[in-house]
This record gives sequence, C-alpha cells and structure tokens, in this order.
Amino acid sequence: GNCYPGTVHISYDRIGIGRPEFLAMQKIIITLTASLGIWLPQMLLAQGTLYLSNLGEASAGGTVVASDAWLAESFLTGTNSSGYYLNSIQLLMNQASGSPGGFNLCLYGNGAFPGHSLGGLSGLEPSTGGVYSYSNPSLTLLPSTYYFLVLTAATPTPQGSYSQSYSASFDYGSSDGWILSTYRYTSTDGSSWTRGGYPGYSFQFAVEATAIPEPSVPAIM
Repeated sequence: GNCYPGTVHISYDRIGIGRPEFLAMQKIIITLTASLGIWLPQMLLAQGTLYLSNLGEASAGGTVVASDAWLAESFLTGTNSSGYYLNSIQLLMNQASGSPGGFNLCLYGNGAFPGHSLGGLSGLEPSTGGVYSYSNPSLTLLPSTYYFLVLTAATPTPQGSYSQSYSASFDYGSSDGWILSTYRYTSTDGSSWTRGGYPGYSFQFAVEATAIPEPSVPAIM
C-alpha cells in the first residue's frame, strides 16, 4: 500500500532586486535558494489558490479503498507556463468500515494510466467522515499536464476499508484551465489499472496550488 518512488519535479524561482548595484548580492541569494532545497516552495505554499474542486457537490456514496482496492482519478493542470507548486489535496471521505490502516494518497505521473509515483502526501488517517487535507511541499506540477491521485491502504478489504466519497454529478469549479477527468481507474495491486467512465459520478476532491511566477531576472553567469 505504499507509494512507489518516482521522479519529483522541483522548480525554483529566480530572486532579483532589480538594481545593478545589487547584482552581486542577487547572485548570492540565487545560490542560497538552490542550496536550501525546499525553502522557497514552502514559503510560497502559504499563498495557495483553489484551482479545482467538486467538494461542494452532494455526495452520492463511497468507493472502497484498501490494499487490494486501489482507486485513482486524473486531473489536468492549468496553463501557467512555469507550472505550479502543489499546496494540498483535499479529499472528502466517508466513515471507514472495519479496522483499516496505512492510508496512502500518492501523486502519479501523467500518461494514459497511472504510471509511477511522484511522491506521497502526508495527512491524517481518514477513519471518520469529513474533508482531509494532504500535502507534500516538494511537489510541483507541470502546466497543461494530466496527473493522477492514487488512493490505497496497507490493509486488505476483509480487515477494513476507507471510503472515498463520490458525487452524483460531473459538476465542479475550476480556474486557469484546470479540468477534472471523467474517468476512474481501479487496481488490485497498483501495478495494472482498469479505466472506466464513471456511471454519473466522480470522486470528490480539491486541489490547492500556487502558480510559479515567470523568472524576472536573467541567469547570471
């Protein structure tokens, strides 16, 4: 039920002061930004935008999530040319059944089917009904690209399962060209997937992200 390791795309904005006499200081800042790793993305994550959501739609039921019942849905990112820092994924979950454990939410790479994990997102075990938030400050999203949210768990269905809420409609809110897919993907082990159109529903989630600004200062040699 764990996320498989994959490639994590990390981007850093170039920081500039904009005055010639500060070019040397600017170069130092850029170097420090690169060496500090995730510092800049974490700073920008505090200003996220809700780009995609169907959490406001009425719930029509739930879909089982367990180690032998993987679930995925895809979404298309917006058109910002530099991409987006991923702030959080919010899931609407129903009451779990039995005694499940080890819930996992992973972001998978683009393609016709979920391919490889870009990383797992951290959050609480969704044992009771409600909206749960998950994040990974090192993840970024490319523009106009399909990604998959993959849900699984460490325990099999006979022991217990989580329940991902689904909506009775395809309605959702979005901005900047973000799109919610009309397909669902299921798997028994995460290695092979079956795609099917939802019979009038899609699972309920939201994406908060921060548009990565265009570089404002040329690279300094």
